[in-house]
Amino acid sequence: TLLRWVRPTLTDALQESDIKKIQSNYQEIESLPKIDGLDIALGLKRVMGKTSLYLNLLRHYASNQEFLPELIYAALEENDLETAERLAHTAKNVNGNIGASELEELAGEIEHLLRTNRPRDVIDVKLDHFEKKQQPFIAQIRTAVSTLNTSDQETSVNDIEDIDAETTAQFIQQLSDFLLDDDSAALTYLEDNSAIIRRSFSAEVFSKIEIAIKQFNFEKALHLLTSQSDTSADNV
Repeated sequence: TLLRWVRPTLTDALQESDIKKIQSNYQEIESLPKIDGLDIALGLKRVMGKTSLYLNLLRHYASNQEFLPELIYAALEENDLETAERLAHTAKNVNGNIGASELEELAGEIEHLLRTNRPRDVIDVKLDHFEKKQQPFIAQIRTAVSTLNTSDQETSVNDIEDIDAETTAQFIQQLSDFLLDDDSAALTYLEDNSAIIRRSFSAEVFSKIEIAIKQFNFEKALHLLTSQSDTSADNV
């Protein structure tokens, strides 16, 4: 059962309402239909068993990943290999976060082909394979998450209290990727995962990042995000 990812001592520190919420989230996850290519247990492990966070990642994936192959193709047409590589890197991280190992591996192979400047036809074959695998995968996730309760999608403090620095850094990197690409998904991603991302910044800096993103000033938000996260890393 997926409930093994809940620490035995966690319930001791929770209010009854928190316990009911966790139980509800696990019931929703347990009720998800089988999705080919998705290892839910692995995904939960990668987010430290935080159920509402994982459900949010699935919802975000279904809403924002459909056109990623198109964006890579578009970058290739413009001969913008740097952007294409960055998009492939994003795809690798996003698929890894939810436990989609095959797509994570394929995206990693595309990233490597781009980094090593392999011929376009070789890249196209791999990208076409990725797209054909991803399309039915997204359709299955979209169908699955549409059946879930949408009344409580925010990540609570209890859901993120034990997420480690490496995982937090992955979320910051994902937000940075959206900002670099001038992708409006940055706003949704920050809203969904603010409880995790804000832990790496002072309240003042996070507020500035949040305001910049809401004003679609992605260049300013990216500068704040990267400069402050670099400072945080230096102080560890």
